[in-house]
Amino acid sequence: MVHKRGFLVFLIVALAACTASPEPPTPGASSAETPAISATAGAEIVPPSESQEGIYLGEASPASDPLRFRPASVSTDAVELSLVVHPDLRELYFTRLESGKATIFVSRQAAAGWTTPEPASFSGDDDDVSPFVGLDGRTLYFASTRPLPGDTAPAERPPYHIWFVTRVGDGWSDPLPLDLPLASMDGETSPTLTREGTLYYVAHYPDLGGAGLYRSRYVDGAYQLPEKLDILTNTDQIVEVEPFVAPDERFMLFYSAGRSDNLTPPQSGAGKLGDIYVSFQDAAGHWSAPQNVGASVNSTAEESTPTLSPDGEYLFFASNRGAAGRFPDIYWVDAAFLETLDPQANGRAALRFDDLMTGFDFTGPVDEAALTPPALTTASAPHGDGSQPFAGRLELLGEQEGGHIEMVRGQLEPEHAYLPEFDFEFVQSDGYLIPVQRGQIIADHPLWNLILEPGRVWQEPGDGGFSRASLPFALITKGGNAAFNGTLTFLFDEQRVSKVWYQVTQEITTYTRANLWGLLDAVYHPGPVTGVEQLRADFAAELAARLPTRPIAALAE
Repeated sequence: MVHKRGFLVFLIVALAACTASPEPPTPGASSAETPAISATAGAEIVPPSESQEGIYLGEASPASDPLRFRPASVSTDAVELSLVVHPDLRELYFTRLESGKATIFVSRQAAAGWTTPEPASFSGDDDDVSPFVGLDGRTLYFASTRPLPGDTAPAERPPYHIWFVTRVGDGWSDPLPLDLPLASMDGETSPTLTREGTLYYVAHYPDLGGAGLYRSRYVDGAYQLPEKLDILTNTDQIVEVEPFVAPDERFMLFYSAGRSDNLTPPQSGAGKLGDIYVSFQDAAGHWSAPQNVGASVNSTAEESTPTLSPDGEYLFFASNRGAAGRFPDIYWVDAAFLETLDPQANGRAALRFDDLMTGFDFTGPVDEAALTPPALTTASAPHGDGSQPFAGRLELLGEQEGGHIEMVRGQLEPEHAYLPEFDFEFVQSDGYLIPVQRGQIIADHPLWNLILEPGRVWQEPGDGGFSRASLPFALITKGGNAAFNGTLTFLFDEQRVSKVWYQVTQEITTYTRANLWGLLDAVYHPGPVTGVEQLRADFAAELAARLPTRPIAALAE
C-alpha cells in the first residue's frame, strides 16, 4: 500500500525528538507588525501586497478548493512534504523523500521563471526535514540526523536535532545545531517560531512531562527552559505531530491521526492515516480544543505538514489524494476559511460548522443556546452568496437508527426514541423557514404524530457562507394529549444540507419527562413549491397580527 508506506516514512521523521547545541541565532522575527523582508543579494523585493492579482509565486492562486502545487516540478512521483516560502517570495523550500532518504530542496525565482528544485546547499548528506524560515528571512531552521559536534561513533538510528543556517550573500552558512537549554531524550523536530522569537517544537523531556509539544521563549539572547503544552496528544490511539504556529501565536495547525472526527476511513495500527487540525489561543493563553479543519482541506486520504505563506494568505500541506496509491504531493488552498473556525470569532461553543458537516461525539442534548441565533448574525439574508433562498424538500435519513432517549421521569416505549419519518417541503421568507404543512401531521409512526411550525434562518461568520436554520417541532403521543417540544437545526446552501441535529428537552406533562436527541444525515431536494408566494404572504400577515413583545423590565410601566 504505497500511501501507507509514505506515511510511515514521514511519521518516523516526525516522531523523533531532541538534544541541544551551540550558539542560538537571532530569532527569525521582527517586532514590527509586518516582518522585515530580506531578499537574496541584488534581488528586487516584491512584497505580497504587490503580487499580480490572482497570481502568487508565479502560479494561478487557488480559491476554496485545494490545488496540487507545481505538478512535475515541486509535486512529483517522490514524497513531498513541509513546503515553506521565504518572506521575500523568491525562494521556497520543501522536503523530498526518495529511496528512503529525506533532503531539503529549494526552488528560486529567476529571470526565466522558477528554477527546477534542487537540493539546498546545506542538505543532502543526511536526513533533513521540516524546514522553517524565520520571519526576517535571515535564518532557516530544520531537523536533521547529522551527527552533533563531538559525536564519534555513528548511531544505528540517529535522532533528529534542530539545526539552523544563516543568510550569507545569496546563499546560506554552514549548518549549526541550535543551542537549547536541555537535551531531549530522543532528539527534537518540527521547529516553528513566532514573531517574538518563541520556539515551538516536538521533543521528549521526561522531567517536564514526557514526549510532546514544547515551547521555549527567547530572552536576552538565549532560549529559556522549555515548557510542555498540552495541545497535542500522543497515545496508542492518537498521534499528533508537525505543529505550525501562527506568527502572533493566535492559532496552531498540526497533523492528527486516530481522532474520531478524522475524515479518513477507520484504520488501526501504525498505518492509520490522519488529517490537519487547528487550535486557537485566547487572550488568557488558553488553547481551544483541537478541531478538524474540515473538508475544505482534508479528504479520505491523508493530509499532513501544514504551513502558511508568509502573509498568511495560503495554506500549504501534503496529501496523497488523487491517483490511487500516490505518494504525498504538496497542495495549497486559500487560508481565509481558518477565520471561520476560531471559536472567539463566531462565539459558538456547540454545533459548529464542522460538527454539522462531518459529525461529532455527543452523549446528550447540547445547550439550547446553540440552536438559536447568537448576537453576531445576519438574520435576513437568504443565504451565503445572496442567491436563491431555501425552497424544496428536506428529507432526514436513518430516523430509527439515529434516535436516542433518556428518561427523566416515568416510562416511554422503545419506539418513542426515534422521530417519525421526516420528508417535508419548506420555503424561506427572509429570516424565516416556513413548513408548507403546518399543524398536527398524522405520521406513519407507531407512537408519535408530528407538529411543524416556522423557524428562523440566519448566518454566522463561522459557517463559511452557508445559512443556518433552526425549526421548532413537537411530538404528540398517539391516543393521548402529551406534547414533547423540540428543535432541529442544520446548515444549507443552494444544493445541499449538512447533517441535522435535533433535540427534545421540554414537555407539557409532569408524569412523563424525557430527553430525545440525534444527528441524522439529510438530503435537500431543491425545487419549486406550489403556492410559494401565497405562503409567504400569509406568513407575513401572521407576523403582522402577532401581539408585540416587550422586555420583562417594561412590566413596571
